[in-house]
Amino acid sequence: MKVLRALIKLVITLLLIVPLVFWAISSLYSYAENQIYLPAELNLSSEQYAQNAEWMKDVQDDKFLSEIALPGTHDSATQYVHLPYLAQCQFLSLEDQLNAGYRYLDIRLKADQNNKTLTFHHGPAACLTERGFFSSSLDLKDGLEQCYKFLQAHPSETIVFVIKQEDSELAPSDFQDILTEYVNQNPDAWYLNRQVPTLGDARGKIVLMQRHQLDKDYKTQGPALLWKDQRQKAPEEKQLPYEVYKTAGAPSVAVQDAFQYSVDDKWKAFEASALAMSEELATDMVSLNFLSTKGPTPVGHPFGYAYDLNPKLLASSLNFAHTWTIVDFATPEIAAKIYASNF
Repeated sequence: MKVLRALIKLVITLLLIVPLVFWAISSLYSYAENQIYLPAELNLSSEQYAQNAEWMKDVQDDKFLSEIALPGTHDSATQYVHLPYLAQCQFLSLEDQLNAGYRYLDIRLKADQNNKTLTFHHGPAACLTERGFFSSSLDLKDGLEQCYKFLQAHPSETIVFVIKQEDSELAPSDFQDILTEYVNQNPDAWYLNRQVPTLGDARGKIVLMQRHQLDKDYKTQGPALLWKDQRQKAPEEKQLPYEVYKTAGAPSVAVQDAFQYSVDDKWKAFEASALAMSEELATDMVSLNFLSTKGPTPVGHPFGYAYDLNPKLLASSLNFAHTWTIVDFATPEIAAKIYASNF
């Protein structure tokens, strides 16, 4: 009996320790940054990188943002994150993404109602200020400082800031109360109307959008982008690759975000959606086409899929007009490929 008890204790100890060791080691290591393909493309002093920082200055003021081909990043704040093999989706900071040409940021925030703080998260994985399991969590204030800095240097640009509550279950109104405190620290830097703006109205500002519906009016509300997570692992026969969502008081949205597809299924869905969104859907509808996927297995690996999918985008002749195209492991070349559809 003593031997059995000792064996049970050993098993329980291992079940507790092994995940912690895995978490600690993986927090020090970025699989993506130790590969050849994507980092080799990054030349932050390149002429292309400099051009990308102000590409919107050549877009007309009267264009609504829904009419513009916007490059975007998925899980934008995951440059440093716990369990990067599973949770890392970018290797550029928010500021570097903006300088690289990306104008849509996918912002996932965990709320702490006691401390009235919002920190970046990808699911249960905390985003960090630097690599390492002793690094502090990345607060929304830190991310906003990067955005403010970029817009001060490039007032011709705008940032679409799409917020989703992550790994916390506050009522939307309580979440919005905390968010309001952050916005009120620099209110002139924000576009907060409920309609999708023209670029002229949005230049030099962060356009607040949220993926939750509020139960009352807020000055810090902004347009709501409301869609349901697309959790299917394979396309159904005769199913459109994107879904359309129409909600009273919010912009109509067309979304392809099948984040559990294999490489082949994802590319087919992305390609078909890009064609439809650029040629068939109304330009006053916000159209979002995600290239990002974690794959159909329970344990995802975003970099492994981006490694195969991003070159397909670069090699394609797709038109990205009227579409916000969102990618993992973003590079300046991908941004330029997307925003070229505006000209």
